[in-house]
Amino acid sequence: VEAHGPINVLVNNSFDFSIRTGFNDDSGRLENATYEQLKACFDSGVYWAIQATQIFGELMKKEGGGSIINVCSMYSIVAPNPLLYKGTDKFNPPGYSMSKAALLQFTKYSASFLSPHVRVNAILPGAISNVEEDSPNAVGDEEDDFMGRLVERTLLKRIGHPKDLVGPLVLLASDASSYITGEGIVIDGGWTVT
Repeated sequence: VEAHGPINVLVNNSFDFSIRTGFNDDSGRLENATYEQLKACFDSGVYWAIQATQIFGELMKKEGGGSIINVCSMYSIVAPNPLLYKGTDKFNPPGYSMSKAALLQFTKYSASFLSPHVRVNAILPGAISNVEEDSPNAVGDEEDDFMGRLVERTLLKRIGHPKDLVGPLVLLASDASSYITGEGIVIDGGWTVT
């Protein structure tokens, strides 16, 4: 990568949403979560970002600047509400929130140690749909109830879309944020306000 030109921006956006991390499987619930699942949450949610930051942060410093953006979650700063998942087989395992909170703290830590050459910030998305806006969303009753609770709990009364992340990402990647480092921008439609 280094041979292909300067590295200006790194976006760390990873997490293993599978049974390995306990997602949507009874084995991942608080009372059942194993060390292996918690470690998998740490590896995919924090350590992969640490590795990339170690490598590319140093390259950015040598090149005289850059921007690193970590994709955290609203669950970096608030806990999931168990009522949201009532009557469904969906839930967030404890390791997810823990790893995203750790990634937010790592954002601050690495901003401190990579400054003044490299800025490090985070975005904290809320509920973001993985369904295209213009495609039909064929979901069952359980999914409709879950999505309805998400929408009701969100101040802007809608689920976010990937396009809602574009503006904050462009801001943090560009010189428009040249005096911002070590910060997290919450993009959750107002979920964490109340």
